[in-house]
Amino acid sequence: MPNWTYDAKDYNPDGHFTPIPPGDYRVRIEGAEETKSKAGNEMFKLTFSVSGKKNKLWFYIVFPYPEDMNYPKKKQMTNQKLGEVWESFNIPVGEMNVLNWRGKVGAARVKQELNKESGEMQNAISYFLTRRRQQELPAWQEPDGDASSDSMSMRADANIDPSLPF
Repeated sequence: MPNWTYDAKDYNPDGHFTPIPPGDYRVRIEGAEETKSKAGNEMFKLTFSVSGKKNKLWFYIVFPYPEDMNYPKKKQMTNQKLGEVWESFNIPVGEMNVLNWRGKVGAARVKQELNKESGEMQNAISYFLTRRRQQELPAWQEPDGDASSDSMSMRADANIDPSLPF
């Protein structure tokens, strides 16, 4: 049996997912990995921290197969996402080693959307801000310990759901 002292102030009966208000935020790439989508496509899975918050966001960049009948449109979407990440996080254009992306700070427009499975509101990344558009944002801040910024796990799907068949 674990040696544990329960602290009731850490318990939130309404859950621990508190979406942040929509807006522009500095975000830091905490995790970056190469993986596969459910359909078997190569994919980058990025995990972000939000400046001054305990919130996490996820973002997926899926690489379509050239044989896909919608390849031209999907190729353009993938290149747009890559270009936004490289620009926003000051990553050299063409850098495909996602391990080198970890720790980089950029910015994103965060939105709220309805999670169709849970019926709850969640945050998602709408798009990444260019460095020029980030200039008015406050500098990166580590997450605070304030209970009002409870941690959350929200998925930002980059408008590409990795479970989709592509």
